[in-house]
Amino acid sequence: MTADDRTERITLSGNLDVYSKKHVESLLPDPERCERLIIDCSQVAIFESAILTVLMRYRRRFEEAGRDPFDIVVIVTPSVRRIFDITGLSRALTLITASEHADGAHPNTKDAGV
Repeated sequence: MTADDRTERITLSGNLDVYSKKHVESLLPDPERCERLIIDCSQVAIFESAILTVLMRYRRRFEEAGRDPFDIVVIVTPSVRRIFDITGLSRALTLITASEHADGAHPNTKDAGV
């Protein structure tokens, strides 16, 4: 990440449940140092509510740091998107389906190597 490009990217995969909560928290960058975050969940098999809680707490910290919460972009599969839609959290973050991501429909990002 350069000083001009304060975009971070993390990739999550497998089963995201209560047991992976601490790991996911540890991957999230300091919102004071990051203006945009891309969270790639396109390889996630299970996405539980504990991880939604982690993301919403991070969203609050991101906003408190003066950042736009819609600069948190989550790349999701249709089944994970459904979880965000059911809970209403699809209105709190920017969601891009994995197929749109593959077609280049998401905003330009730089891979931060996470």
